[in-house]
Amino acid sequence: MSDVVHVSGGTAAVETESLVALADRLWVLADEAVAIRVDLDFATTVIDTSPSGAPAAAMRAAQELERARIALHLVEAEARFLSLGLSAAARGYTVAEDAARWTVGAAVDGWAYSLGLLAPLIAGPFLVAGGALLLASPEQRNAVLSNPTVIRAIRAITMGADDAILARLGVPPGLVALLGDQGLGITGVPFAASAVAAFGRPLGLLQESPVRVTDARPSPRVPLATPATFSDRFSRIPISSEDDGAQVRIETYEMPDGTRRYEVYVGATVDFDPAAVGEPFDMASNISNAMGAGSGSYDAVLAAMAEAGIRPDDEVQFTGYSQGAATAAHLATSGGFNTQGLVTFGGATGQIPIPDTVNAVIVEHTDDPVAALGGAQENTHAVIVERWASAETDFSDAPILPGHQRPGYVETAGLMDGSTQTRLTDAAASLTAFSAGGRLVSSVDYVTARVDAPELKQKVSGPS
Repeated sequence: MSDVVHVSGGTAAVETESLVALADRLWVLADEAVAIRVDLDFATTVIDTSPSGAPAAAMRAAQELERARIALHLVEAEARFLSLGLSAAARGYTVAEDAARWTVGAAVDGWAYSLGLLAPLIAGPFLVAGGALLLASPEQRNAVLSNPTVIRAIRAITMGADDAILARLGVPPGLVALLGDQGLGITGVPFAASAVAAFGRPLGLLQESPVRVTDARPSPRVPLATPATFSDRFSRIPISSEDDGAQVRIETYEMPDGTRRYEVYVGATVDFDPAAVGEPFDMASNISNAMGAGSGSYDAVLAAMAEAGIRPDDEVQFTGYSQGAATAAHLATSGGFNTQGLVTFGGATGQIPIPDTVNAVIVEHTDDPVAALGGAQENTHAVIVERWASAETDFSDAPILPGHQRPGYVETAGLMDGSTQTRLTDAAASLTAFSAGGRLVSSVDYVTARVDAPELKQKVSGPS
């Protein structure tokens, strides 16, 4: 059962869970109506067996009680009818959603397999379309890549890439279906990303390497209070270019019982160079995150957490943006930490299986191609927040991919903070309660680098 919260201008709508909750409340109302009616039955019996003395008053009281009993019968009947109807609607919605997801997935896989077979014939038109997009003005390019329909197409292409690759390799369609998204689920986005890595690594690109912490210093913006809102959380995610190279921020809180809890914030891609030299938050890590856990950025956060003294049984919450979102999701999925909460903004998290034991809030703009590259969002147990961030944007003066930029997610976080939807407010309350009442021990920014960076190579091997 999924929870999709659509935020826009401060409004929101939650599917399915709200229907179930309302159905439960209506059933309780019906039970309360029955209990009140039983009490009225007893009162009526008392009146009927009372000694005479005020027959007219007693008769009027009995008539009023009878009207009340009839009204309560109607309340019970209508409440139970509505409760059953809402429960049926919720079940039907879930079944239809699952069926639609399977049907669309199967259709996309079949379409992608066919495209893979026809690749030599259709490569020309695709190259022409791609070239036209590259040659278009920034305004035109943003308009195309900020269209929610285009973003849905990117998700579909991402999900079908594995089928197209297997088709070109000559794998029979029946075996592809068995292995893939609708079968054993061992292909999908990780398979497609692995194919990209297999192509790039012999050329010296997208190579992973060990990562170390090179600097750890107190955060320049020490928080005055524990994070209480989604806006608080997003504002704590480090920006490498503005925070002296920091990619990870860790806040340590001492709780009243003496235990320590940790809030870990993970930043976005810093370097898009596929050569993977020095910076672990790079394109190589983006591909590795799509393949699974074990990217340079993943190892960077692990190194920072080790430096902060976080042990496997310590309670942790993760918050990340863009590449940091996917990295945080992998850390929450790893089982290596006692993860209590996870908040991701604009990350390619769709195919990362986040445990349903983790209080997870996934924020994805419907005009964000980076989030779409994660494929279909399968973490349907999480609270999924969606918004068309660039709906009213003037693309003539907009940065590249405005739907993915931080200002849009800042605005979305503010709208989330103003939401009154139960599932979102409950998730927010749980995230806030994690460190509420704790004493801030430290807020530390961590800079990490790949060991193959020239300055680290010298430290490892000594002067040459």
